[in-house]
Amino acid sequence: MSYDLMVFNKDKEFSNKAEFLAWYDKFTEYEEEVDYSDYKHTTQALQNFFLELIQFYPPINGEFYDEDKLDEFEEQGNYGIGHSTGKDGIYLTFSWSNADDAYDKVKELAIKHQVGFFDVSSEDGDVIYPNGDKLL
Repeated sequence: MSYDLMVFNKDKEFSNKAEFLAWYDKFTEYEEEVDYSDYKHTTQALQNFFLELIQFYPPINGEFYDEDKLDEFEEQGNYGIGHSTGKDGIYLTFSWSNADDAYDKVKELAIKHQVGFFDVSSEDGDVIYPNGDKLL
C-alpha cells in the first residue's frame, strides 16, 4: 500500500468537495487516451511541478526513471515516486516511510507552481487551491 497525493490543474473549478471527488473518481479510471507515464501532455504548470518534484524523489516509471539514481536514493532509506499523469492532474504514489516529507514537499511545490493539491490518503482528504482556498 502506498501513500498517495495528487496535484491538479488549478483552472478546474469545483463548487464543492463532492463535485471534486466525482472528477477525481473519473480521473482515476485512467480512460484518457494518453500515456500516463509521460508528463508532457499535461498543463505547463503541472509539468513544471513534476520536473521540480523529481529532483527530490526519483520516479520509478516514465522517461526519467534511472535505476542507478533510484538505488542510490533507496540506500539512504528513501523510495522513489510512481506517477500517473493525465491532462489535468498527476497522481503520485510514495512509500509510507516518506509520507510526512512527501506531503510537505508536494504541498510546497503545488503552491509554488500554482496547481491544486489533494491529500488522497487522508481520511479528510484536503483539497487545496494554490491561493489557500479549501473545498469543503
